[in-house]
Amino acid sequence: MLWLHSAPRATLHVFDLFGLPHSLASRSLVRAAYPGRVHFHEGDSRVTVAAFARRVANGTTAPCDLFFVDGAHTGRTPRHDFNNAIRASRPGALV
Repeated sequence: MLWLHSAPRATLHVFDLFGLPHSLASRSLVRAAYPGRVHFHEGDSRVTVAAFARRVANGTTAPCDLFFVDGAHTGRTPRHDFNNAIRASRPGALV
């Protein structure tokens, strides 16, 4: 949130399962603080991050400035998510 506050035109894309009890409240708080600038992608990051990267690559979605992926932390998933996030980000974006 600090980064969004200091970069008033930046957008954030969040990829998560959003299955925890506080998930809805957290999303509501961030949406209220930064209306129209935060986009939540619910589901398995192996699917959602890859799909977002494809939409950026084919020009149907703009790349993002700030990427937050809360995916699996073991195996190949972190590298897979990271590579897709890089492909879907503007030059100089934070991942």
